[in-house]
Amino acid sequence: MSGSQVIMIDPDGKKYTRTEMIQLAVGMAAVYGEKGLPANFCSISYKEGVDGGGKFPAGRAAFIEACQLGVKLAS
Repeated sequence: MSGSQVIMIDPDGKKYTRTEMIQLAVGMAAVYGEKGLPANFCSISYKEGVDGGGKFPAGRAAFIEACQLGVKLAS
């Protein structure tokens, strides 16, 4: 998958690439620190994004993959 592939578009129309989604997940993991993220963090984030009006042109699997990679890189 390309790092420049658009994974998410937020309700305001801002586009997030795969690379940006990975970086966001790394940042969230850093915020949680030693407590760590919930095991289902990526699924929860996707559902919240859909419920909040976000669009996922690459699909759920692409979002989850980028999110999980970011979480893994943060650990």
